[in-house]
Amino acid sequence: MLSRHTAPSYKLAGTLKAAHWPHRQQLQLRKIQQRNMTHTALNMAAAASTWPMHSFVDVSGQPTEVLHAPADAQLPSLQILVLPGNPGSAHYYKDFMRQLHTAFKGQAHIYSCSHAGHDTGPHNTGKTLKTLDEQITHKADFMRQHLLLPGRPPLVILAHSIGAYMAVKAVARLESEVTCAPYTVVQMTPTGAELDSNGKKHLLDHLLVDVIRPPILQVVALMPYFQADFGNTRQRHVRAVANRYNVMRVVAQVLAWLPLWLRVAAVGTFTGSKMSEEAVLTTCELLQPASIRQNFYMAKTEFEQLDEPFNWKLLGNLGQRARVLACPNDDWMSQTQYKHMLTRVPGLQTSWVTPGLEHAFCTNSEQCATVVGHVKAGLESAEAGLDSEVPTVGRVAIASKL
Repeated sequence: MLSRHTAPSYKLAGTLKAAHWPHRQQLQLRKIQQRNMTHTALNMAAAASTWPMHSFVDVSGQPTEVLHAPADAQLPSLQILVLPGNPGSAHYYKDFMRQLHTAFKGQAHIYSCSHAGHDTGPHNTGKTLKTLDEQITHKADFMRQHLLLPGRPPLVILAHSIGAYMAVKAVARLESEVTCAPYTVVQMTPTGAELDSNGKKHLLDHLLVDVIRPPILQVVALMPYFQADFGNTRQRHVRAVANRYNVMRVVAQVLAWLPLWLRVAAVGTFTGSKMSEEAVLTTCELLQPASIRQNFYMAKTEFEQLDEPFNWKLLGNLGQRARVLACPNDDWMSQTQYKHMLTRVPGLQTSWVTPGLEHAFCTNSEQCATVVGHVKAGLESAEAGLDSEVPTVGRVAIASKL
């Protein structure tokens, strides 16, 4: 209903004729309409992204962001851990996790663990920076403390980009512990207590315990980043920016002040049209000084560490449990590097996927589906031959002073 201050309808209609509107006003109207459509799309994407479930868990004193798509089955057959690249936010892998959950028919717990400091939680001030090696320790600790526990199902690791480098190193550390180092005692057995003369129970001074870890069935490297390439133009540019991680913190602070619709437009212009709305929203949310500083500082330490030759023996030690999925035109693993990997690790299970797959597959739903298909097919085809490869039991006799 028009108020008494509103122009009569026939005058309003005449005023709104496009012929009488200045060109600038028409453009402003289009911008407002586009902004409203953007907010609507982002709200829909946010509503659809509330699953997998989100939480923070403690990993050796570090609050760690974890996404979890729980299994539907009462006795799930698998745990699947998705390790991010850089930026190391688990939120980029939500669509991938949902598709994995569907592909495995709810028979697997699906997890993704953000890198330490790569989230936007209230604890993340950005003051404590984490190197690549510290992130590897963080992943090993997460698996040891939350997934590789007695009674849990076998584990499959799907690791993207620099996450693949972390996974190979972390698994090597974990499996060396099984044969060489003591394992933390977390439960008492009935033999761990005895009655004293008053009939009260007390702990024995020493306790021998058998610890059985669930096996790591596969480590799948998805578009991995194992070694730096001095000849790659994009890597040179990222290296130069990463060395100025404190400057990037200031840039992020400026971007964080922009309205959401403008940040969305900027991200869309920079990344192109292939990125899903959910991934665009994630990127906008991560444009925070603390997380951006962490991203680029870790990138700096990546180049420092990956300038050295990769220890291909660690990948070879996984045997048939190791698989690599690569694609053409990848700035982080060239075809030359891919061929070199095959010569250094004979018999390595690999797939060179073309066309349509890119390094940042996790930001596009169709590419996620392609990767899920390869992961599932690879796991199914390898099941029969894994029995001799997987160390199904890691038993350690522990003398622990209690």
